[in-house]
Amino acid sequence: MKNNTSDKPLITVLTVVLNGVKFLEETIQNIANQTYENIEYIIIDGGSTDGTLDVIKKYESLVAQWISEPDEGLYDAMNKGIDLASGDWINIMNAGDKFYSNKTISEIFDGQLHNSDIIYGDMQLDREGVLQAKKAHNLDILWKKVAFCSQSAFISTQYFKQHKFNLQFSIAADFDFFYSAYFYHNAIFEYSDTIIAIFLHGGVSNTPGGARKQNFQVINSYPGLHIKFNLYYLASLLPKLIEEKVKTKIRGIK
Repeated sequence: MKNNTSDKPLITVLTVVLNGVKFLEETIQNIANQTYENIEYIIIDGGSTDGTLDVIKKYESLVAQWISEPDEGLYDAMNKGIDLASGDWINIMNAGDKFYSNKTISEIFDGQLHNSDIIYGDMQLDREGVLQAKKAHNLDILWKKVAFCSQSAFISTQYFKQHKFNLQFSIAADFDFFYSAYFYHNAIFEYSDTIIAIFLHGGVSNTPGGARKQNFQVINSYPGLHIKFNLYYLASLLPKLIEEKVKTKIRGIK
């Protein structure tokens, strides 16, 4: 059993996976190779049928808890992991994602005290093996999109358990989480000038137009007119509307 201590807090790393046999082993090995020793590793599987469970069982000695059962989607699975977490901090590192180096967690938590709710840093985007550096944006950009990815953040477990992901948003629940934390819950953010995660490109959040549409729904679910974002969203739709109008005229001419 590992415990929280003042000089070495217990870090819960949570991996959510569904039929990710091609990616999961690399993620597990990356977490196992962290020089930081006080890690609680939790895997939430959505009922995989492709051999993912064989990978989990292969590394079972490294996993504090794992479950495999159907869920209501990505964020429901994450919420299950948050409920199980007993560490001081939670990082979400899903199948295919990994920490930038084996010293990443040590660099942030060894001998350092953090009085914030959310620690965040930079990342690298993995596009089929080609890495692209992505600096975290200034938090002011949260009025229209995420400033950093969940994988490059450590979130206070106490805060996370009080403010879990809103399952109303199938794509943008992470945006909703950080948006509400910054603008409505007075969460304390702390920037770490380091590359925390390598994020595997793909997944539901990369659905063309889908994330922006749900970001619009997120922002308009909170009190206020949000005129700035509404104008931004409408402007982003304008080229598509013009294109459709032109296509309609061309079809009419033919």
